[in-house]
Amino acid sequence: MEALSVPEKLKRSQFYRYHDATKHTVERLRSHNHRLDWASQPNPFLHYEGARLIDLPHDFVVSESNFFETVARLAGYSSNETAQSDGSTKASLDFGLKFISNLLFYSMAVSAWKQVVGTNHRWALRGNASSGNLHPTDTYIITGRTVENLPAGLYHYRVDEHKLEERISGDLNTSILETLGMDCAPPLVMVALTSIFFRESWKYRDRGFRYCQHDLGHALAAIMLSAAALGWKAEVVTLFPDDWLKEVLQLSGDEVPQALILLSEVDEARRSDEFETSSERRILPSTPSSLSSKIIDYPSIAAVYQATKYSESDYREVKNELWLSNSHGHRPPGKIVAATDPYPIDFDLTAIGAECLYESVHKTIRKRRSAVDMDGKTGMEKAHVEYILRTATLGFNADFQSADSVVSGVWKSSSELHLVDLYIYVHRVSGLPRGLYFFDRAESSLVPLLLQDQREIAMSTSCFQEIASDGAFSVSMIADFVRGYQLFRDRAYKLVHYEAGYIGQMLYLAACTLGYDATGIGCFIDDAINNYLALNEGHEVIYNFTFGKAVHDPRLTTFKSYDFEYPDFVD
Repeated sequence: MEALSVPEKLKRSQFYRYHDATKHTVERLRSHNHRLDWASQPNPFLHYEGARLIDLPHDFVVSESNFFETVARLAGYSSNETAQSDGSTKASLDFGLKFISNLLFYSMAVSAWKQVVGTNHRWALRGNASSGNLHPTDTYIITGRTVENLPAGLYHYRVDEHKLEERISGDLNTSILETLGMDCAPPLVMVALTSIFFRESWKYRDRGFRYCQHDLGHALAAIMLSAAALGWKAEVVTLFPDDWLKEVLQLSGDEVPQALILLSEVDEARRSDEFETSSERRILPSTPSSLSSKIIDYPSIAAVYQATKYSESDYREVKNELWLSNSHGHRPPGKIVAATDPYPIDFDLTAIGAECLYESVHKTIRKRRSAVDMDGKTGMEKAHVEYILRTATLGFNADFQSADSVVSGVWKSSSELHLVDLYIYVHRVSGLPRGLYFFDRAESSLVPLLLQDQREIAMSTSCFQEIASDGAFSVSMIADFVRGYQLFRDRAYKLVHYEAGYIGQMLYLAACTLGYDATGIGCFIDDAINNYLALNEGHEVIYNFTFGKAVHDPRLTTFKSYDFEYPDFVD
């Protein structure tokens, strides 16, 4: 029997069948009659009843670096210092409760509360963007050393109170790295990110699995940027045996592990002997809070999640396949390589005239919002567009971004391993004719494809949402399913969305820094975009974005995120 090609295998894969089945079409949108069951709306805040609560200090630092300078540090292009609350600077904030508090406050915390004037309808915004503001991602801190009054162990981040909940005592970091076969010293702290699928499927039904993966990518970017602003390095692990990690983290029900982030100080000289170690693992009594009065199971989501999981044997096989390529002299997956090229600034920031360029990255993070409407008239400069795109697509230090393998019989450098490309619809950009462009990530340049008005196609393919045409430009992110599937099997479906979500979070913040607004668009007519862009087989749209100037809704009012005192940023 003739061997199947990769595209043919891809079409038969579980993830591709799910992706195809959850595509939007005009007919499906017109026949849509789903009504939200508000009585069963999921609780957006998980907490563990009976768990010991640990207060996080409210001693917040304010970085002297802006967003772009912090991205330069994150990408390895600079090592600028971190501001301390007393006005001094140092290479990094020391490990401890203050570090954990700052890390989470500037990434996963509530950033403001919104309320409809004259009603009791109130909801929380957070630093990490989320589809429908439903926030399926939860955060756990894993410490490998006892510090202050925080014993080594596993802690859940209770977002609504900005506190930690103790769940497991003992050093988990060492055993996690041993099981994963990672040849490095155990970090002082890890972050584990999980997803609760029903938080999204309650609204988006079968398509909700897609949005959970987008949101995970947004969370990865939020935490990695927050760590960089505090002078720490981050390395993302997305390849692991899923059931094993779920057991290690003691997750229950619909909650599943998605990623680990290993954090390390820039200066690790003081690290090993100053902290008490504890190897005894003890699960502490606690019960997760109720998610919803009625949880609906979606077989399609269960099936695609099962397909994207790795068993222990799957993990070993994929890892061996990836490491086999290193016999040709390529670097091992997950190792940081110092950047050799200068950070790509090709215009004078002082000439832009945007005062927010000089804002602290921490203020930018806390004030970022998702636009719900654009004014339809504000334009942008070409240099701004290019800088936003370039900054968001530098890549990040993750195992799936740095894995080497044979692709189509050609050896590829790890630095080229990106699974997402960007197509740009230019509406109102000074110095760029209206039209369709491809963003060449390798050359950081816009390549014109079709120089004619794109507003109608941008709007109609984004489920007829005018926000896609009322901005200065919009974006379609395209996943290379063929390459991803060849490298990572069905798990590629999650990974391409992680990359798209990471890019999305960076697009938000880059636009915000330059004085613009943005929003991610998860509703789009899939094949209308695929056909319009004449994509190759196995390449599919997975995320849209739009940029411009938001129109603010006067019916909404804003409240502080927490009752305690914190830097006087825009809420």
